[in-house]
Parts: sequence; structure tokens; C-alpha cells
Amino acid sequence: MQKRQIAFYDIDKTSYDGFIVLDLATHQLQNGIISEQCLTDMKTDIAQYRSGEIPYEQMAQNLLEHWAQGLLGKQINDVLVRSREFFETEGKKFFPYVQTSINLLSPTHDIYFVTAGPQFGAQYVADMHNATGFISTIFEERDGVFTGNISKSLASKEKKKREIYPLLNTHNNAKSFAFGDSSNDVEMLESVAYPICVNADSELRKVAETNSWDICSPEQVINTIQARLSE
Repeated sequence: MQKRQIAFYDIDKTSYDGFIVLDLATHQLQNGIISEQCLTDMKTDIAQYRSGEIPYEQMAQNLLEHWAQGLLGKQINDVLVRSREFFETEGKKFFPYVQTSINLLSPTHDIYFVTAGPQFGAQYVADMHNATGFISTIFEERDGVFTGNISKSLASKEKKKREIYPLLNTHNNAKSFAFGDSSNDVEMLESVAYPICVNADSELRKVAETNSWDICSPEQVINTIQARLSE
């Protein structure tokens, strides 16, 4: 049997119009899951990155650690219920191309969302788009509660790379795709036949131009996919 192809989708600012981490954490605060201090610390991490005080990967790791600590002792089922509620009500800021492109590719491709965010968000993103699965940071769970620790972090490019390569090795990659918006997605993008940069930041745009990768707005993605599939 011929191996299926594969496609990887980053979430924040690639598939989702904004930072799903902050939107989901805000929803958790409003429902008594995390504290005001936890969300403030997460926002501070992002502010320090934007001001140039810390690099992206350090920001991502700090943010994940603050979030994990904020969930210490919280019931996993409570977090899952609120996550489902968020995606059914507020978390609908996904670009239209995402579901359209998944419908286009899914007959021949396995679809994976790849994110530094934790599993309780990534799982619902994958489920709501009928994706094959997801690759994410994992917040440690024990006896039905979160421990405050991180058992697997995808905050760095190298860690993302280590996670996707086993999947690449079990698929036919002749027409594989990846979609990303930042330099933190470079390793994922360079691992596939067709890297597509959506809402590319300045660092990714430089890499993409050097490597002749596709640079698209969300509105241009479907036409770009169709052109690559016809090659």
C-alpha cells in the first residue's frame, strides 16, 4: 500500500488570527481556572519578547512554565470542559483557508497541528478541523490533576523538529506541506516538499526569500496549494 502524504499546520497567527494561548488562558481566568497573576506573568513574558529583552524560545518556555504552574492542582476534567467551551464560543478565529485546505488535502494527506501550546488546546484544534492528530507541549498530569510541571516542551525549534521527524519517516513526502508564520517554524518548513509561509514575520520572510519558499496571505493559500499539487 502506498504511503500517505503529510501536512503540518502551526496554529498561532498561521491558522488562528492571534495567539490562542492568551485567548484560552483569558477564558480560564474568567472561569476561575487560573489566577490573575498567572495571566499577568504570561503577558509579561510576551512583552519581554516584543521589547527584545528575551529571545522567542525563552519567552515560549517561560510562558509555558507560568501557565503550567498556574494549573497546579487543577482538575484535568475541569480544564477540558472549559477548553471545549472556549472553542465552541470564543475560539473561532481560524482563517477560512485552514478548513478548506484540510478538506482539499485530507484524501491524500494526514494532517497534524503543531504547536508549542499545551495538549488541552491542541487536541480541540485538531478535533474541530477533523485533523489526523496534533503535536504539542504536554503539561504533566497525575491522579486526575495537573502537577504544575511540563513533561514535554515544544518551545524550541529543535524540539519541534524531533517530534515531526518520526512522522516524516512513515509518510511519502513527495508532496508534503507545512504552514508557518515565524522563524520558530523554520525547521518544520524546511523538512517538507512545499513550505508555505502564512503571515510571515520579518525573520521568516528573509529565510523564505533566500530559499524561494512560498510567502502568502491567508487569502492566497488555497491557490498556492493547488498550484503545488498540480506540479
